This record gives sequence, structure tokens and C-alpha cells, in this order.
Amino acid sequence: MSNRPAPNLIAAGQKAFGEYSAALKAFRARGELLITASRGLLEARRRYPNHREFGRWLRTSAYADLSKNDRAAMISIARNEAATARFLKDRPTLGAPVLIWRMVRRSMGKRATRAVKGNARDLPAKQTGRNVRPIVTSNDAKGGTHAHHR
Repeated sequence: MSNRPAPNLIAAGQKAFGEYSAALKAFRARGELLITASRGLLEARRRYPNHREFGRWLRTSAYADLSKNDRAAMISIARNEAATARFLKDRPTLGAPVLIWRMVRRSMGKRATRAVKGNARDLPAKQTGRNVRPIVTSNDAKGGTHAHHR
């Protein structure tokens, strides 16, 4: 009796490993896909600065099923693309935009740029019709998501 495995078991193992390896590569590519999708959402937000126009566009887009929290996280991911890419390089198993953004934001500290509802920083000056500067509130310092604009 031999301690050597049967040839068909070796072949099955190699085939399984090939499939596993391909699946793992595809899974790791999700970070790049998330960043690309986030860029698209940020560009749509810039193109449709009016909340109603954006809402109309959103209902017919591929992003329609995202929660508002996931949308905000993806916009923040796009604004902080380099930091997100570095972060995801070492953490390819993360998938939820909100979780990814929370962890990236923590790793960046005060340098992070977040999505704020109605944030005019994303809009060209000619669309806002005024010079808009965000005013950071006490909630922002505590990790909140609200800001007022001048």
C-alpha cells in the first residue's frame, strides 16, 4: 500500500485550487471596482447638484438600490480615493462601503473629506452661484455628518 494519493485526487485538487485562485483574484479586484463605482457616483452628484434632479437620476441608475449611507460612503471613498486604495490593498476581504469608509476615515484622521448632504464643495462655483465654504459644527468634530454652508 502506497502513501501516494491517487492521481485523480491530485488533478481534482489542482483544478479546485485553480478555481479558488481565480475567485480570490476576482474578490480582491472588488476594491478597484468599488473605487471606480464611487467615482461615477461622485461625478453624478456633481452633474446633478439639485437634490431633485439627482434623485430622479438615481432612481433609474445602477445605484438605485444603495442605501443613503452607502451612497454617502461611496462619495467619501471617491473623494479620498488614494487613501482608500492604500487601505484596501491590505484588506481585500472588506466589502461594505460604509464599513470601508469608516475604517479609511479612522486611518486618515482629520485629513478625510466626507460626503455631506448638499455639500457644495463638489459643485463648480458657477452652479452654486456663490462662494460656498463649509462651516464645521461641533457634531463634525465628534464624527457627525452635518455641516452648514455660508
